[in-house]
Order: sequence, then C-alpha cells, then structure tokens
Amino acid sequence: ELIFICNPLQFLDRVEVLRSDGMQILTEATAAVQNPDREISEKAKKKKTKVHLFLSRSAIDILEHKTKFMLYTCPLSSVSFCAVHQTQPKLFGFISRHPALDTYHCYIFQSRKFVSVPQERRFPE
Repeated sequence: ELIFICNPLQFLDRVEVLRSDGMQILTEATAAVQNPDREISEKAKKKKTKVHLFLSRSAIDILEHKTKFMLYTCPLSSVSFCAVHQTQPKLFGFISRHPALDTYHCYIFQSRKFVSVPQERRFPE
C-alpha cells in the first residue's frame, strides 16, 4: 500500500557512513557530497538526477524521474534515521542498513522548497 509520493527531488548521492544515526552523520555525509574536491565517478554523476521518492508501509523506493527505473529500495526495517539538514533546510536524508553487508548508507536529497517536516527522527533497530 502506497502511503506517500514525493514530487521530483534532486538525488545528490548515497554515501557509506560509519554509524546508523545522528545529525552529525547526516551533516558529514552532506559535506562529503558537496565537497568540490571530491572525486566523482561517472556513476555518481548520473545519481545527481531527479527522482521520485515513494514511501509505503514496507519500504522507501527511489525511482528515476523520467524512466521510473528503480535506483534503490530500502526496507523500512533497515531505516534508522531521517532528518532535515540543520543549516540547509532544502537538504534532507535518511540512513539505512545495507541488506547483505554490515554497512550503513546515507541517502541525500535536495528539494526546491524548504522541507517542512520534523527536524530529526530516530527509528528503533
């Protein structure tokens, strides 16, 4: 059952992070993505695209805007944290555990307008 569809957003990137939650992790991941000295692969450049964010009772799906190709799906049970960036209110992200590995990724998005949701949300693991 689909709960929410977000209008096209800019998907900035997915960054591997060390911990599963915290505003500091989101802030560091955002800084890494915005670093102009960061070496960006062709694959990463393609990630900076418009996407639709679909939220259901079971997962968050990230689909490419034009083709509707599924870029990522994250089971809700793997999502441990989501928040709006503290000083850049057009940026927000969530942290999810990789389903097969013992790693976490922070997915970072930018909206055209200010994001108006609670600033921070932790989820029980």
